[in-house]
Amino acid sequence: MNLIKLINAGVVVILSSLSFPGFAADEAAQAIYDRSCKACHNTAASGAPQMGDSEAWAPRIAQGLDTLLDHTIEGYKGMPPMGMCMDCSEDQFIVLIELMSGTKLE
Repeated sequence: MNLIKLINAGVVVILSSLSFPGFAADEAAQAIYDRSCKACHNTAASGAPQMGDSEAWAPRIAQGLDTLLDHTIEGYKGMPPMGMCMDCSEDQFIVLIELMSGTKLE
């Protein structure tokens, strides 16, 4: 097993425990953001809502969790399907959306 697959497997294991708050889960979500989300959600020219920009995220959050997940998984406008994280689960996407939007989703 190469190093990247081993690291990805470790990230999945850590993220699977996200129901238990802690530093490791935050660190794992940040690692996924850095590799899969940051290129667009940290570049204003992309048109994607920027990490921590609550004003840009508000209308998206207002659409509800189901719509957010559909857009993330299926792709929406300029966002590619799975948001460039082909191995992320729905639970991981929820954590990533919460991380980027600064909003706890229910």
